[in-house]
Parts: sequence; structure tokens; C-alpha cells
Amino acid sequence: MGDFREGDVVKLKSGGPMMTVGSIGNQMVRCEWFDANKVPQKNDFEQTVLEIYTPPSGPHSSLPRK
Repeated sequence: MGDFREGDVVKLKSGGPMMTVGSIGNQMVRCEWFDANKVPQKNDFEQTVLEIYTPPSGPHSSLPRK
């Protein structure tokens, strides 16, 4: 199981948007994010399908996006 804390930024192991951990239950994690239309979303996910989001590193990773 992951060691998630409220406020952590996570993503699904299979990909998808960055999400913020809102709350944690026994096996489930409530995640919150904004969809492509900037509408807030939330859903519960099993801890086993989540991982901590790590920003990409490299020579262009600190440049602002356009």
C-alpha cells in the first residue's frame, strides 16, 4: 500500500491527470482534480492503483509552459 497523506499529489499508475489526495480511508483514497474544462472532480480510488506524482526532470522541465 502507498503511504499517502492528505494534500499529496498523485496519479493513477495507468496515467491520467494529477490529483490531490483529499482524504484517506482503510483501502480507499479520495482524490480531487480539475477536468479539461476546469470543472472540479472527485472520486475514490484503491490505494494500490495510485502513485505519488513526480514531475518530469530534464533540461526543459523548469521552463514555463505556453
